[in-house]
Amino acid sequence: MDIYKIVKGNSFDLFIKLQKAYISKNKQMLEDIDVAAISNLEVHLTDAFGECVAKMPFVQSGKNNSEVEPSDICVKFPPFLEEGLYGITIRGKYNGNDICSIEHRLFRIVERNGKSHIPLGIVEGEMGGMYNAKYWIELNNQNDTDVDDTNVYLESSPSVIAYDGTEHTIKLSWQFRKNGIDAIPDNIKIIDGSNVIEPKTTDTSVNVSRSQVGSYAFHIIVTLNGKIYKATAFVTIGAKTMYGASSLSDANELDLSVLNGSNTSLVNQTITVTTTDENDVVWFISDTPLQFIQGNIEADFHETIIGALYYYNSDPLIAGDNTYTIKAK
Repeated sequence: MDIYKIVKGNSFDLFIKLQKAYISKNKQMLEDIDVAAISNLEVHLTDAFGECVAKMPFVQSGKNNSEVEPSDICVKFPPFLEEGLYGITIRGKYNGNDICSIEHRLFRIVERNGKSHIPLGIVEGEMGGMYNAKYWIELNNQNDTDVDDTNVYLESSPSVIAYDGTEHTIKLSWQFRKNGIDAIPDNIKIIDGSNVIEPKTTDTSVNVSRSQVGSYAFHIIVTLNGKIYKATAFVTIGAKTMYGASSLSDANELDLSVLNGSNTSLVNQTITVTTTDENDVVWFISDTPLQFIQGNIEADFHETIIGALYYYNSDPLIAGDNTYTIKAK
């Protein structure tokens, strides 16, 4: 069940409290984490399939932000989110350990008031491993004039593209708001890989292009009265099926551009993947579950599900040709 249902066109602040579980033989307890102690903290907005839509701006406690209590994160959501189901992923490093909190069905943007639902108080998120998250929404107090309520939001359209070998135009749109009202900044820069685009301060969008399989990040840097505001949007170009060899064995770190892409099914195909001393892991990606036959025996592959895709990887192999007959699972 979706925790929050919010009418399209409303901006809101989502507060997140992170906790760590301590478990012993005789007791179990949750202790609040001061997020000021978390390095490389990122908050990602995800879609219904778990794919990243945007890196969200947020206020972190312990960073001279008196409106946020210690151990809290305040994520600022724009009013122009499209209708649909969204989740939140929080990543960072705490006490030398990588942490990741994932909430798949956090809120849904709906079209009318009759479908809205915002529970009062703090709601529990999904318990995952040794970490827990709690959520609540608060309205901004208009009397808090000391708080810098200035933000820039960046959106990519489309954000997910099916690979077909042609060049695709991607529209990057942004909104710059001060105290809830659209504002004109002093300067705008769009970072497109190694290219820097400097649109007019009155512009609200630019077009970029991509053709190859991969995940791309686009950044906007806005300045106003000497202050800098940043946001990031992501675009993924993927195929229905992909295969190839890589040096990596983690699906979350895999560079899709090194794989072969196709928009046809792999089922009932026989495919040979060549491994090298460097790229010694075989990968297959499919939108349906698969099994792999090698020499009339089912080959051992690790399965990872990310969003709507199934990722399969072998253990590291010696250099050479590896031929598999692929069947539906």
